[in-house]
Amino acid sequence: MKLLALLRTGLSSLYQSVKRFPLTIFLTTVTTVLLIIISRAEGVTTLETLTRLAMVTALGIPVTLSIALTFERTKTARAVEFGSYALAFCLLVLYYIFLLPKFGMVTITRYIAVTLALYLAFLFAPYFYNRPSFEMYVIKVLNRFLVTAIYSAILFGGLALTLLTIDLLLGIDVSFTFYANVWFVVAGVFAPCFFLAGLPATDQDMAKETYPTVLKVLLLYIVMPIILTYTLILYIYFLKTLLTLKWPEGTVSHLVLWYSVFSAGVIFLVYPLEGDNKFVQFFTTWFPKLVLPAIIVMFMAITVRINAYGVTENRYFVVALGLWVFGIMLYYSLSKHFKNIVLPISLALVALLAVLGPWSAYSVSRYSQNARFETLATEYNMVNGNTLQKPDREISLEDKKAIVSILEYFERSHSLSQVRLLPPHFELQYMEPVFGFSREDIWAVPGKKEYFHLQTQVKSLDIRDYDHLLRSDNLRQESIAVGPLTVKCSPEDLELLVLHGDQELYVKDLRRFAEQVIERHGAASLELPVQDMTFIEENENIQIKIIFTRIVGKAEAKQITFEDLEFYLLLKFQQ
Repeated sequence: MKLLALLRTGLSSLYQSVKRFPLTIFLTTVTTVLLIIISRAEGVTTLETLTRLAMVTALGIPVTLSIALTFERTKTARAVEFGSYALAFCLLVLYYIFLLPKFGMVTITRYIAVTLALYLAFLFAPYFYNRPSFEMYVIKVLNRFLVTAIYSAILFGGLALTLLTIDLLLGIDVSFTFYANVWFVVAGVFAPCFFLAGLPATDQDMAKETYPTVLKVLLLYIVMPIILTYTLILYIYFLKTLLTLKWPEGTVSHLVLWYSVFSAGVIFLVYPLEGDNKFVQFFTTWFPKLVLPAIIVMFMAITVRINAYGVTENRYFVVALGLWVFGIMLYYSLSKHFKNIVLPISLALVALLAVLGPWSAYSVSRYSQNARFETLATEYNMVNGNTLQKPDREISLEDKKAIVSILEYFERSHSLSQVRLLPPHFELQYMEPVFGFSREDIWAVPGKKEYFHLQTQVKSLDIRDYDHLLRSDNLRQESIAVGPLTVKCSPEDLELLVLHGDQELYVKDLRRFAEQVIERHGAASLELPVQDMTFIEENENIQIKIIFTRIVGKAEAKQITFEDLEFYLLLKFQQ
């Protein structure tokens, strides 16, 4: 009965949500359909294209929500509203074409930042700019989100239990993929409809809403005392560093940053209670002033790291978020009657500015790391015009590691072609002709175990001559049936076994392949070409192609121990 009641609630929510937010519900449904197709699709190229489409349609959800809520409040002409939706659609198409070319660090972090900014816009759009009780509106939205999460979990649990009963009692096989698809429908169709059906109307007077008792108790008697205790511990630590003359460790930056961001959120949430509670008055008045010195110390610690190793995207994001929370706390400290809507608006702007434009994390990091590289190259007289020449003397081990670290950063996060001084088509495995040393030599410690980590990036897979594609992480969990075959991979002895019924068609210790890679490239930490990590074998029954993406282990004397092997497996059954 509870399940039927939830379904009826879902249908009612669907009607209310579609009526109020038709385009948003359309996009959530399209995204859900794409995720279901992705879960069943094969082929890397197809998966990448579908994933990019799903990412863009998901991005359209907060965009259409923000537009709908804005025009609900302003009551602007329909032509202007339709024009806004058309412009938003064009921007999404442009984002797909120009900002989602391929998956990588830049693409993913930029997508996360833009998504954060758009959902923040969804929060403040109905209250932009000067409307009272914005905090109560946000609390109402968060409460609706939590209720939606609970209802969705209950609905999925009921459906999953029903499917399990069908599987166990009726003998109808229900695959894991089908369970995942059911979850996609619950999370991508039911949850948005239910959530949006309870979203407060733009003309609703939030000042009349009662502050949730559970949240009040949680913040006043648990969270705020913990924050003040944490602040005391931080000041004791800073006093200790002054007495011992020991500079704060790098981890203090993240500890202070996230505690400050969390505290800003707490000030936002308790602000409606300020007029009635002296503890809240004390907290909102004095805590922003207490946290400012801690944030300054955080900047000092991160500056040391930047001076030593240059700017990277992670350090840039830490500084950007630190500047934002410093500005918010300064605003809280100086303003007697602050407007909390400044918090989400400013955070949305910081998120966008950090990933878009010439001042973005990516542009600044590339410039910084190029500058580090050119300084090292100049120190060893390697700069000859706009190209490199061999150093005039032996490069120290510390500088070798710095050079390799910079080049690995570009290869991992950007492209080696963006290092200004490198020759065209430079690859890391051919460092010695350019730099006079090989990358795999610099990490070895005499008399110690050498840990190696060989990997490759598989950007696309040619599966034309094969029938099935599997991944190692799936194979290690269970036996997998692919057509008439059963494939197993033992996580203990790394043995790959392919069966046809009870007949062994293929058996191989995968470590034999990995040893061949080690023999060619040594026990080092390297990024290798795909062809060097690919093996093809064939017999009268089966054709197999193995593409290793990761080989991890250690070498001591002549003994090699493999700790992890990750790979793609392509199969063709030769009938």
